[in-house]
Amino acid sequence: MFDPFWNAFLQRLPSPPADWFFGFWTLAAYSPVLVGVLCVFAWTRDKHAAFGMILLVLLSAMVGHLIKECVQSPRPFQVDPARVELRDVLMRRSLHKDGRSWAMPAQMSYGFPSGHPQAAVCFWGALALWRRRAAVTALAVCVIALTGLSRVYLGAHFVGDVAGGLVLGGVGLGLYAMLVRLSRRPSSLSSPALNTVLVIAVPLGLYWVRPDAAQARAAFFLIGYGMGYLLEKHFVRFAETSAVPPHPARCAVGLAALAVAWFSADAVWLCATAAVAPPHSMTANGLRFLLAGLTASLVAPALFVRMSRTGKSLSHCP
Repeated sequence: MFDPFWNAFLQRLPSPPADWFFGFWTLAAYSPVLVGVLCVFAWTRDKHAAFGMILLVLLSAMVGHLIKECVQSPRPFQVDPARVELRDVLMRRSLHKDGRSWAMPAQMSYGFPSGHPQAAVCFWGALALWRRRAAVTALAVCVIALTGLSRVYLGAHFVGDVAGGLVLGGVGLGLYAMLVRLSRRPSSLSSPALNTVLVIAVPLGLYWVRPDAAQARAAFFLIGYGMGYLLEKHFVRFAETSAVPPHPARCAVGLAALAVAWFSADAVWLCATAAVAPPHSMTANGLRFLLAGLTASLVAPALFVRMSRTGKSLSHCP
């Protein structure tokens, strides 16, 4: 399972079409992409389910990252570069940016377990549990299988890495399903103490164990999103099922608010520190993701409520 045979075998497929096809599937299971989709899902479909899915995807990713750092397993293109070519565009950019041929750059994690299949299991499995339709479950199985296959074809992971990611994602999904079942009982998960543990203590604990850039991004976005979600439930009370404002307007406003929060974080950091630390330091990155999470779960819904009230007042004008 940790032999590059299957990588070399799959890379015999016609290169340009297969590169595009598998590149699309691997990007669709990239954790930041999935979190962005879940933000839109929270604005338009079900904010409570989206919150649970974001918790699942990001906490699972943080645990997977810790395991990678403990195992420190190399990737196929590093073990046998003569037989396996790295065809993952994002990883190739990391290698070129680092400037070291096939060494393990700072921007690239280790191989085991594979994070993309792990994230795919968490996201698509949770979506299938939410929808509870045979068609959605079948789609989830197909997407997860193609995601694992894509990581092997692109030379980024061994089959064993993919299997480890699938198992770890399945464990996280099982815990998520148990929590969903418990949440349907009165007051089972409504405790403020438990909510605080899930959105603050656990991410900070995982970040403390391995304080690097990847963990900082996941931890601080999760803390910001969780705090915003809890505040929104008590003070904003945005109804995602409302027809006003329409879904396209929500997506446009929400994404614009995220962009403003993202790019204003650097200015806030520079003003707060008087330019002592660079804007791309780990602390500045944490602030950026904290503001992004808070904006996605609190600021954007507050803007939607404001838009809804303005629309209703204008509709009553003669």
